[in-house]
Parts: sequence; structure tokens; C-alpha cells
Amino acid sequence: MKRFLLLLILFSCTLFDNDEKQDESPFAQESVDWPSLADSPWPMFRHDPQGTGRFDGIGPSGNSVIELYNPSIGFNMGSAAVGGNDNIYFAVSAVGDDNCLVICVSTNGTLLWSTDICEDDNFAEISGAPLLTIDGKVIIGTPRGYIYCLDANSGEVVWNVDTGYPLYSSYITIGIDGTIYTWNSGSWLEGIPNQLIALNSDGEILWINEDNNYGITFNIAGDVLYTNQGRLIARSSSDGSVLWESTLSRSLYILVDNDDNIYGLNIIDNFLYSLFPDGSERWTIQMDSLTLDHTIAPCIDIDGNIHFIGLKSVGMDYPENYLISVSNDGSNYIKTYL
Repeated sequence: MKRFLLLLILFSCTLFDNDEKQDESPFAQESVDWPSLADSPWPMFRHDPQGTGRFDGIGPSGNSVIELYNPSIGFNMGSAAVGGNDNIYFAVSAVGDDNCLVICVSTNGTLLWSTDICEDDNFAEISGAPLLTIDGKVIIGTPRGYIYCLDANSGEVVWNVDTGYPLYSSYITIGIDGTIYTWNSGSWLEGIPNQLIALNSDGEILWINEDNNYGITFNIAGDVLYTNQGRLIARSSSDGSVLWESTLSRSLYILVDNDDNIYGLNIIDNFLYSLFPDGSERWTIQMDSLTLDHTIAPCIDIDGNIHFIGLKSVGMDYPENYLISVSNDGSNYIKTYL
């Protein structure tokens, strides 16, 4: 397995024949102001707490891949974050090794700092993605259950806290008020289900909800968060209490648009769905002959179109990959072979 960081540059476009400018689309999307999150090109996994997966800047004209930096140890299983100064933050680790680092490099590949977070036997594959806060902190979780807060400029450890159980998810997110949210895997042997955890900006645990929670996505106002447990659950962000549930969702990741409409995948019955903010069904689209994976995250473009990857099995060979693009109102979709 290659051990260097690759900077993959993608460009976005809408794929429908009647493409319109953003201000002409009835479903046009804009960035959501989130005061606690770093004002940067890509501050967290999937870009923002709504999971849009959309960068609002100007993208490149090609699909160049650049070897940016080689840390010489381990590999990266999560995604990177980009700060306001365009510095890039990511983590590397190696199974059975005592090396697991959070690394910051410049856009020309110069190492700015690296911080070892393997203390106290806290080493394993880091699948997490850094989250950058407005006050210059880097938040990241580890498979041994620790959450670390680092200084974004120096890499110095500000605090760390043990949540008690492994954090395998890439998903740490942040509320408008700076509350940090994550989930751990609990313990099957101890009868502890997955836990939704809220912490303040000093790393103090505010509350824990034990209800097999997976994934965390916010609504636009920041007072409702969505988790999955074989169904979609809307919760109060203040205490994790349940507001409503929907059985349409059977996947890890969802996204929320500017109108608070919700989008996700049902990998059991093989369809894409959209819900209104109250949890009622907006539309569903069956994905004939395609297989959907629970780890696939949909994204939304500036015109409100939804995009995700679908797989088609071809005998015993590797599956074919398709880009699925769906209009915001569910009236039209196309699939493009990749």
C-alpha cells in the first residue's frame, strides 16, 4: 500500500441538459454560516455539519493527482481537512506499530508539524478526519476511544479525553455553539450499544446517549441532529432526545439542503430518498440494477442536484461504478458510467 498523501483535485458540474446558473435554479444552494467551524476551504469531513460535500470555491480544470507529502510511516484511512491558510491536516497510522501521527503540511508539501497521539498504548488504525474550529483547534478521534484537541498552528496537545470505547468513525462534528459531537462503538461484550457523545470545547463530556447511534448530521438551524440506527432518528442537539424517526433510511450518511430537506440511501431496498424536515416522505427513487453501499455519502451541488456512487455487479469481476445524479425534486435522474 502506498504511504504518501495524495492531493486529489476534482471539479464539480451539473450533469443535466438544462443546466442553469445558481441564481436561476429554484433549488439553488448557499453556504451555511456556522460560527464555531473554521472559515476555510474544507474544515471537516464532508465539508460541513450538513454533509453537503460541496466546496464553494473555483475548482481546477482537470483531474490532476499530486504526490504532496510522504510521511514514511503507515497510511491514511480518513480524509484530510484544509485550514484558512490552506494548510492541510491529516492523520497516519500503522497496525501493530506505535506510530500514529496528526500531520500538518503546506500546499507545497512542507512539513509544518506532526504530533504523536499514540500515548498510553493509544495506537491503531486512525480512520478519523480532523475537524478545524474557528478558534484554531484541530479535533480528531482515535480507534482506542480518545478524542484529541490540538493547536492548529503548533500541533501542541491542548486536551484529550477517553470516551471509553473505540471511535472508528470519521465523524466528529461541531454545533453552532462549539459543542463537539461524536459516536463510539460501545461494547458488545459489555452490552453497551453505540454511544452518541457531546463534549464542550474544553473536552468535558456533557452527556451520553446509548442508542446505537451512527453518523451525525445537523439541520440548518443547528438545533436538530440526525443519527442512524437502522432508521433515521432526529434528535435535539441539546440533550440527544428523540424528536421523530423514519424507517426509510438504511445507510450511514445523509445530507441536508438549504430548505432542511433530508437526503439519504436505503441500501436494503435499494433506493434514494428525500424527507421533509418533519420526517415525512418527500420522494423516493428506486435504483434499478444498482447496489448501494452504506459507506457511500451523497453530495449536493450549487443547483441542488444530488450526486452519489452506485455499483453494478458484473459476474465475478469487480463491479462497475456509476455516478448517479438526481434533480432536487426527484423528477429526473441519470447515471454515468465511470
